Amino acid sequence: MKSFFVTVNQGSLELSPVKVDDNTIQYEVFVNTEEKHELENELSVIELHDVEGDEIVTFFDELQADRDKEEVGKEFGRLYKLIYQYGSKETKSMLDEISK
Repeated sequence: MKSFFVTVNQGSLELSPVKVDDNTIQYEVFVNTEEKHELENELSVIELHDVEGDEIVTFFDELQADRDKEEVGKEFGRLYKLIYQYGSKETKSMLDEISK
């Protein structure tokens, strides 16, 4: 098991072996190689979905926008579930506080 830090800030989703400055919210996780890939895959799915949302559209489809928001919400839910599952004691405590 190795320690990594998951950054989940607006415009920045990443998994890093080092903690960055204190102004960035990062969650420490302890993962093996397979679990690391699982986290990386979930981060990639969210980033890919975010890029698709940035496409310029000539008209606004409200139903599609609602479906996209719902899907992104599910993706973040899966990510936070993984972060909690593999999280350090401090990470779990932070997430418990947020969910209150």
